[in-house]
Amino acid sequence: MTIILPEEEVQADFEQLILRAWQEAHGADKGRVHLSWGQDRAVVIIEDAFLKGERLLAQSEQGKAVLEEYVHKLLAHVVEEQKKTLAYLLQREIVDTSISCDSIERWVMIIFRLAE
Repeated sequence: MTIILPEEEVQADFEQLILRAWQEAHGADKGRVHLSWGQDRAVVIIEDAFLKGERLLAQSEQGKAVLEEYVHKLLAHVVEEQKKTLAYLLQREIVDTSISCDSIERWVMIIFRLAE
């Protein structure tokens, strides 16, 4: 299967859309976004995503669990907002998404699984 990827400018625009959506939902001007495309998925990684207070909270097991639950709920909202845009850019249906985060390493990741 051949996938036609968006032009670099379009990809950069989508990266900025995702980053702004994260920043607005999170209420902080944090993060650097990277986008990677594959045959059956698109992966968004937002580095340096957490504030110092959030990183301190994550040092305890209970605090880490609270922060990760918060991030998953926040990103679920961001994903729903941006899913249609990504599907339009790739001209492919998004069939599933998954969210991961590492509060110690300060990144969040969204995986968009694409229809064949």
